[in-house]
Formats: sequence, structure tokens, C-alpha cells
Amino acid sequence: MTIVTKLVFASLLALFGAASDDTAVPAVLADGADAVPASITGNCKTVELEFQNDSTGRIDIPQSGHRMRNKGSVEGWNKLTLGASKNGIKAGESWSNVLTLSIKCVEDAEFEIHWSDGAGGDHVKTFTSVDITDKKATFSLK
Repeated sequence: MTIVTKLVFASLLALFGAASDDTAVPAVLADGADAVPASITGNCKTVELEFQNDSTGRIDIPQSGHRMRNKGSVEGWNKLTLGASKNGIKAGESWSNVLTLSIKCVEDAEFEIHWSDGAGGDHVKTFTSVDITDKKATFSLK
């Protein structure tokens, strides 16, 4: 992290104050830079992410490769790693993971979800304006 970046983060901390939860896990930046303090990025605990297969065949969801962010946030995209991967989700079925997210619980979170279908096709979909204030998000994959 450069000295300018450190000064910007220090200024933001001074301006907005420290997080009330000192046990928060810091986010990992997608560009490989050092982690950002959770007091800036937020910490949304026990969020259920549900993946709904709305295709006509089976889908596979990898454990890693996904991203998330708060719209307009300082740190940009954060890596999102699920608790496990899931293969062979049938059409019409869903699968859930409960995670602590390194973003704030807001009404307009953004997620980038990766999955593949039985025919070997890889897919990426960006979900915008996802409301996670109720600690749940459902992603329709088709």
C-alpha cells in the first residue's frame, strides 16, 4: 500500500470513526493490494446467499471467483469466497451459503457471480441493487 493510500484511509477513519465491531474481518482487494480496514468496508454478518437454478439443466457453482462491493465504495470490488462449491444443482432447485461479508449491509450492494452449465459453458452475471439489509440475497442463475 502506498503512503498516499495509507493517508487517504487514515483520513477516512478520522472522518467517519472506527467500526463498533473490532472483530470485523478485513476485505481483500481484487487488485491484490493490502486489505482495507473493516471500519471502512463494513462487515455484514450471517448473510444467506441463495443461488437459484432458473436454467433448464444442471449448474455448478465454484467456491471462489465471485466478487462483491458496496456501490460507490472507496475500495471497489472485494473477493467473495463461498464456504464450499456445489456441483449438479438441478433445474428449479437452489443452494445456499451463510457467510460474513466484508461489505456493509445496504440496499444497493453489487455481486458478480460465476457458474457453469452441464454443457461446459462458463457464465458471469453482475447483480446490482441487491438489498442485503435483511441478511439474505437470492441470485437467479439462467
